[in-house]
Amino acid sequence: MKLPRRFYDELVAHAESEPEQEVCGLVAGKDGVAERVYRTRNVAKTPAKLFQLHPKDFMDALDDLETSGLDLIGFYHSHTHSSPYPSRTAVRDWNPEVYPDAIYFICSLAEPGRPVLRAFRFDRDVHLVEEPIDVV
Repeated sequence: MKLPRRFYDELVAHAESEPEQEVCGLVAGKDGVAERVYRTRNVAKTPAKLFQLHPKDFMDALDDLETSGLDLIGFYHSHTHSSPYPSRTAVRDWNPEVYPDAIYFICSLAEPGRPVLRAFRFDRDVHLVEEPIDVV
């Protein structure tokens, strides 16, 4: 997964813009290279601990990436006070049947001033594996 520096910075900036609640969005591109980040509103009932993409924001992003000829690379969200590793809730809510190739980016703000971004995906046996991020 190649993530141009400006998109890495965008994901981190989005997380840092709302440090007390989880932020979320989508990443789109071509051939494993990110070309666009879509911020979405978090409509979870407890956004400090969970995320849920706003349905309209999600559909607008999907419409735009289809019009632009981009592929959905994956989704992102932040963790306000925990490590950049998927929670049980996140794993339970992921749907590899619908988005089998999606990468899930998590930006942790657990250490103030030192954000950490990691990425994960499900392999063919539906095991969670870390996806290397090459910031270019």
